[in-house]
Amino acid sequence: MIVMDSRRINDEIAERTGICLPDTKLVAEAIEKAYANGSPMLFNHVMRSALFAHAFTDQRPNSEDRELIIVSAVLHDLGLAEHRCPGIERFEIRSANLARDFAVERGMAGDRAWLLWDIIALHPYDFNLHKEDEAWAVQMGILADVVGAGIDLIDPAVVARIVACYPRLNFKSGFYRLLASEAATSPPPPCHPVTMIRYHELGEYDVPNARDLIAGAPFDD
Repeated sequence: MIVMDSRRINDEIAERTGICLPDTKLVAEAIEKAYANGSPMLFNHVMRSALFAHAFTDQRPNSEDRELIIVSAVLHDLGLAEHRCPGIERFEIRSANLARDFAVERGMAGDRAWLLWDIIALHPYDFNLHKEDEAWAVQMGILADVVGAGIDLIDPAVVARIVACYPRLNFKSGFYRLLASEAATSPPPPCHPVTMIRYHELGEYDVPNARDLIAGAPFDD
């Protein structure tokens, strides 16, 4: 695992994974923010998600705003970190609000800052897969790390280097505990009307268990 030092972290990531992150102050400060506000397990998750997202950008040639991709992925769970963040909103909304405030304070312009907000606020759902290429890349990076979706689209050697650089640290059980704590303390997300009808009226909808989805990721822990 890389020791956090924003002055040399990009060089170490490039050396150990072959991935060159945008060498900008915003990226460095976003990584520092995530490191300072999350457990090692959660920090490693957002860093793997960011590196996977970067790898996916090669499949979408219009994913030009790589700085936005990395910052969105690195900060996407900011509101989930140890439940230290104020507010009664769901964790993805807390994360989006905190990330947008962080970016605007550092000069990110309006439309771009709102795209950052959208990407993070929508990441538990499938909306980002149908939006801008940057949103798609971030969503794919997160899905690859949490449930393994799309991981086969990335060179296995690259995946192995990313995981070696940022080990999973019992991510499956640790992340599930974070989500369980969120479920016990925060308002539930809105449910799609079709899901409601299938469950209440048709009686044929089996709601998937997040524990099973996370446990099914093609990683050891």
